[in-house]
Amino acid sequence: MDAKLKLAKFAIALGVLGFISSWLISLHIGSKVFSDPSYASKSAIRTELISVKGKGYFVETNDAKLYRYSQFYMLALGIALIGGAYVQKRERAEKRTKFESRRKSSELGN
Repeated sequence: MDAKLKLAKFAIALGVLGFISSWLISLHIGSKVFSDPSYASKSAIRTELISVKGKGYFVETNDAKLYRYSQFYMLALGIALIGGAYVQKRERAEKRTKFESRRKSSELGN
């Protein structure tokens, strides 16, 4: 296995983990915000404003940072898709070369 294939498989794993973690963070913060109406108003603890489904909510600073980072889920999914596409391309190329070598050897044998 060469370095490009290892990198592509790592990209798949990284992209899937990034997508799942982003989705879980968004789910956690979204459920927290929607379950308590006090997040609609600013308080001494909740100072950061985030937008969830078109509405503004005030959350703690750490939750706001996590929520903003979780918005990169499409980038993580794209990384996984690019890695998967490269792996598929390599597998198809290997199958094609095996098929062609078998065909050539059978033609030489006839």
